[in-house]
Amino acid sequence: MAKNTPYLDLYQKESTDINDTFNITTILNDNWDKIDTDSKTKDNRITAIEDDLNAPQYTPPIYNTSSIFSVGVGTDENGDSLDYSESVEKGQVSVGMKGLTVSQLIQNGDFSNGTTGWFINNGNTSTGNGLLQITGDGAGATIQLVSGNSNYLTNINGNKVFVACKVKINDNTNCNFIRLRLLNNNDNSMLAQEVISSPNATEYYELKVIATLDGLSDDFRIIIDVNYVSDTDANGKIFTINGNYGVFAIPMTANGIEDYTEEQMLEIVRGGYWEGTKSTISTRILTHNKNINNDTQDNGNYIEKYYDSSGNAISNNTYQMVENKRLPVISGKTISIGSDFGIGEVIAEFDINNNFIQRQVNTGGVFSLSQNTYYINFCIKKDSSPLTQDINVMIAYSDSIQSYVSHENSKSYIQLPQEIIDGGGMKSLPNGTNDEVKDGVLTQNVGNKKDVHSQTGWVINTTQTNTITFRLENYLTNAQDNLGNKNAILSIGAYMLTMNGSLISDDNDLEFSISNNKLFINIAKAKLSTEDVAGFESWLQSQGSSSLNYQLAEPKTYDLDITPLTVFENGTMIVEPFLPGKAITYDATTGNGLDFPHSVTEIEKIEDINGVKILEDDITLAEDGLSCTITGATDGEVYTVYAPIKPENSTIPTTVAKYVMNSAANDEQQNKSICQLSDNVISLQDQVAALVLSNS
Repeated sequence: MAKNTPYLDLYQKESTDINDTFNITTILNDNWDKIDTDSKTKDNRITAIEDDLNAPQYTPPIYNTSSIFSVGVGTDENGDSLDYSESVEKGQVSVGMKGLTVSQLIQNGDFSNGTTGWFINNGNTSTGNGLLQITGDGAGATIQLVSGNSNYLTNINGNKVFVACKVKINDNTNCNFIRLRLLNNNDNSMLAQEVISSPNATEYYELKVIATLDGLSDDFRIIIDVNYVSDTDANGKIFTINGNYGVFAIPMTANGIEDYTEEQMLEIVRGGYWEGTKSTISTRILTHNKNINNDTQDNGNYIEKYYDSSGNAISNNTYQMVENKRLPVISGKTISIGSDFGIGEVIAEFDINNNFIQRQVNTGGVFSLSQNTYYINFCIKKDSSPLTQDINVMIAYSDSIQSYVSHENSKSYIQLPQEIIDGGGMKSLPNGTNDEVKDGVLTQNVGNKKDVHSQTGWVINTTQTNTITFRLENYLTNAQDNLGNKNAILSIGAYMLTMNGSLISDDNDLEFSISNNKLFINIAKAKLSTEDVAGFESWLQSQGSSSLNYQLAEPKTYDLDITPLTVFENGTMIVEPFLPGKAITYDATTGNGLDFPHSVTEIEKIEDINGVKILEDDITLAEDGLSCTITGATDGEVYTVYAPIKPENSTIPTTVAKYVMNSAANDEQQNKSICQLSDNVISLQDQVAALVLSNS
């Protein structure tokens, strides 16, 4: 029997003599026992497969470094693109978050200190409102802004660097180009450039380059310029560099983001200018369905929210963050404004700092956004036709009119522990280590940010021929010792250093290391005014800013209270820095009222100690976004604040999510499970049938 049914893997018994005699009872019992055992095993397998069929199917983990993106779209952990946007169904999702630390090297890139650190060629300067304006003086055809000594960037072979700025001209008559360049100081060789030929007048251009440095021994500098046909053509022309956007130089290799694309780097700098180092702070994750319009649709509401011919809003409106690579399309549930819906639709566009860009009036319902649009407002243009019924407006990402669906959204707040906030937020290191939120638990792998330039108490550790090593004791706790794997990074002024070597310098002028929670800095004697502790501490303080991030020897964990998040079919996810319910005591004596730890863009809501929401008309937000007053509030009252923080205060974390897939997306996986189920059942049936047949 067993020889005739080899695939059933039954036991075989050799005969004891030439008559092929053996104990039939023994062999039959053995085979029935085997089938009984196989039956139990396969029954367990079948149950597991049935459970798999009944369980919801999920996408693989999808990673994202953007502040706004379609649910189901991103990359795998290796950076390869994934798109499950048509497979995601409405349901709860757990979103993980990885912290990011980024340092940039430019100082006074917002021109808040005039032109300190910069040289001007062929022009006269003026500053104000965050803008540097250079007016051509006729001495040359090229009006230039050049980084000075404090903004020279030191070159390391193979390092990648990202540089960006935003510029415009007031008059393009006989203008050849505007340009951003990186030049080597040693021989003026070109490292990278972006050129815009024949630029439009008054239009801002975002100039950016990613350069792989070639290992030349000298510094390199940034040059931002505009070129006209002649000196006369350049005379009197105004070249504007936008300091609100800022001039950035971010060493990608040193920050551990060497593989970031240009678009990912732009996400880092578009939030507004910042200096030194920043990390990820408390965050709100907002999801909504394909209707991104969450404004109130009361009778006559949109008519009141009218924009004048300059695009200025007569009354306030809710800003909608948008993906500017996608077209918004207007649809409506009620199609009665005058004679037809679609007459007088107005989109007003704003940049990331809520500065007005342009206003469009469209009767076709499709709006193409400008390059720098970050928020939009929508209203119905005021006309002579009365509005007699409610208007339910849908704004969707599409190239055609969509069937109306009402707006839905969900919010989840990730409030970091105060210890983490005080320590600089969720951080990362060049070796890929980062702080991470997963399944409601924050794991801190990187120590709280340490200030170095203001520290005293240094002692001389050793003295060499050209350098001195200084030591600071009792400064760090739970620090992992130097492992030579970029597990710590030190930023001092324009220097960025990793353990026992420099990420930005190509010499041995400055090095640091950590051992037994002690910090060691080795510095060239030539940098010091005096070769002693006083000279070293004076040099540190002159650098203006510093931060030390280091890997912990033992990670720390914190349990977080995170609200469940719902995602929607064809929906969008928005990740932004946020005050997610921070309790703040009202201070009437200063006149500020509620002081915020970071500048906010608006107030989502404020609740009193009893959870009662404060009316919007009773809240006045300060112009700088750092405080607000409340009508009728008294000193000492505690309020809970929910407000989006200005993007320049935080990096965008990497989010990780697995989404529930809809039934259509499950079909392939279910078919595989059904095939496995069928194979197991057939195999078991064959075993039993073969044995019964052999005994008949």
